Amino acid sequence: MLVTAESGPQESRVASSGGVTGAAAVVRSASAEILRILGDLIPAKSQCALVDFPNYPNVGDSAIWLGQRAFLKSVDAKIAYCCDLNTYSQSQMRKMIDGESIIVMQGGGNFGDIWHHHQRFREQVIRDFPNHRIVIFPHSILFKSADTLAQARQVIDGHGAVTILARDQRSLALARRSFASRSVLCPDMAFFLGTLRAPRRPSCEIVWLARTDAESLGYPLPPVTASLRHANWLQEGKWFSEARETLTGESGCLRQWWHQSYGPLLLAYDFLARMRVSYGLKLLSAGRCVITDMLHGFVLSLLMERPTVLLDNNYGKVNDYYSTWIKDCARTAWADSPEQALELAERFLQTDNR
Repeated sequence: MLVTAESGPQESRVASSGGVTGAAAVVRSASAEILRILGDLIPAKSQCALVDFPNYPNVGDSAIWLGQRAFLKSVDAKIAYCCDLNTYSQSQMRKMIDGESIIVMQGGGNFGDIWHHHQRFREQVIRDFPNHRIVIFPHSILFKSADTLAQARQVIDGHGAVTILARDQRSLALARRSFASRSVLCPDMAFFLGTLRAPRRPSCEIVWLARTDAESLGYPLPPVTASLRHANWLQEGKWFSEARETLTGESGCLRQWWHQSYGPLLLAYDFLARMRVSYGLKLLSAGRCVITDMLHGFVLSLLMERPTVLLDNNYGKVNDYYSTWIKDCARTAWADSPEQALELAERFLQTDNR
């Protein structure tokens, strides 16, 4: 279970310039900025449909989900419908929401054509509900193909009531160049979880959480030693996969129930997300310092106030976010190579030993 040590908005802007800023202050002010921006888009006591639950192993996307849920609870929003890619039903969603309901879409890093199945799903929902306000939670945005960008533009701008939240300046600039629809800069929703307590004491010096998917730069990793461990949070055990299939109706035995009442499905989603994030926190907290090229490896380390060295993914997403919001945060460093990352991690460790 996640344990929140400190959360809630206390400042009006994210402190990202003008000297070194502590991790807790960055987290508090990011939460405040999220509340300020989304307060106008999703008013208190709104009825919402929350779509595209990340029903897959990536811990970071589950952290985003929990941050979104924390925000919606903070404004007393009612979730009338929820779904993932496999449980979505246009007809059932129409039955569960009314004309004033706001459709809110999962944030993350799949806005574009790298993770095309999520983009196609997003566009499908926008086409299916042309008369509802739609808010897309903060994303990194990347289109490699002019054709897929043109299709997204046609769908989104053709709707007329879509707001795109971009979580870094590059994504915001791309959104404003590419879409007539409203686009707004907003921190990643995982920050709304607030500061978190580490679930265990460190058992090694460095944990290296590296990408192994389509966004990896393919850096060679240093060998495992007594002081350095590798971590991978993109895999789940068989028991967890079976539990996920049962709880979310993938196996079929609960699918009819979910179509009658979405409260239990929302509870199942929250449970799975908490389990995944708790697993990720345990992986990261094993090290006194974290090295990672995964954006939410960094975000969760920051929420635990754990010193972190960042490397980039293969299209600059990590650096985009770091440069927009985090570059002056204490005990956070940027590295351009694995060798430099190890050197910077050693500096953090030496400083802590003084």
